[in-house]
Amino acid sequence: MNGELPMASATAPDPAQEAQAPHPGFANPSEAQVYLDAAGWKISQSTIYIHAKAGKLRPGPDGSYTLEAVEAYAKKNLRLKDGSRPKDKASRLQEEKLQAEVERTKEQAKREALKNRILEGTFITRAQYEQDLADRARLLRSDAINFFRTSIDSLIALVGGDPATAAQALAWCEERVEEWLDRYAREGEIRPAAVEPLANRSDGN
Repeated sequence: MNGELPMASATAPDPAQEAQAPHPGFANPSEAQVYLDAAGWKISQSTIYIHAKAGKLRPGPDGSYTLEAVEAYAKKNLRLKDGSRPKDKASRLQEEKLQAEVERTKEQAKREALKNRILEGTFITRAQYEQDLADRARLLRSDAINFFRTSIDSLIALVGGDPATAAQALAWCEERVEEWLDRYAREGEIRPAAVEPLANRSDGN
């Protein structure tokens, strides 16, 4: 002996070649049913024999059932155990894609319509909107204050009050106006000037 290891008399099988070997098929519908059940198809022994008898599952010339024939039979005639079919899943995916595209198109159309209305002057910017609100608030305040300033004497006479209390009454009315506007202020607070209670004021002040 020269110290070399003896050569193996046989080589080990190649896993890649085994993987490429054709499926031997199924000897009868019962074997096909076991395979389909394990693959997630909803099929019973009695059903597959009924289908075979009806010609939905056909054997080859040698009487066996090829893997391709069994899988084609399942896709055409069976449902998965969750009640769906593979083509149903594909259809749902396609429907979802189409729905997403429809929604995207709708949103794009809305944005374009909004842009057009802004360009046409139908809409104004938020800053302009808030400025308009502030202007209206100032106008409302001015009208309310002027109303009381021009009508306070008439109001006092109407209720049989003392004309000497007109200044205090007017200050009280103005304070109420400032409180009303404070509730609806857009930003910050509208703080009225400090006004003493009417009962604490001297006449004419």
